Amino acid sequence: MNTVFNPSYKITENDLNVLVVDNDDMPVDPYKITYSIYKVSGRSSQELITNLDLIPVKKELGIYYPGGYQVPGNSLGRYAIKWNIQLTVDCPSKVLVQEFTVIRYELGE
Repeated sequence: MNTVFNPSYKITENDLNVLVVDNDDMPVDPYKITYSIYKVSGRSSQELITNLDLIPVKKELGIYYPGGYQVPGNSLGRYAIKWNIQLTVDCPSKVLVQEFTVIRYELGE
């Protein structure tokens, strides 16, 4: 399911978070976790709109979110957050992608 935000919305701990688990599906804090956000155009074109490999905020054991990120206010459309997660120092990084959309909408009266 695609998440939808209004322009200039500030991401909170309940938005775009990721749960990191081990092989037993238990929450864990990974050796390394970073994220980058891209504007998606067409099927495969992506433009980096944040710095590469930003450090997320830890909400609780195994749960992270892009704290302080504000949704673009002037560019409606599709976006993707790419999480790079390395569970231990000896294992390779894995990439998890979450898509979201920025649209202008108003709640009904």
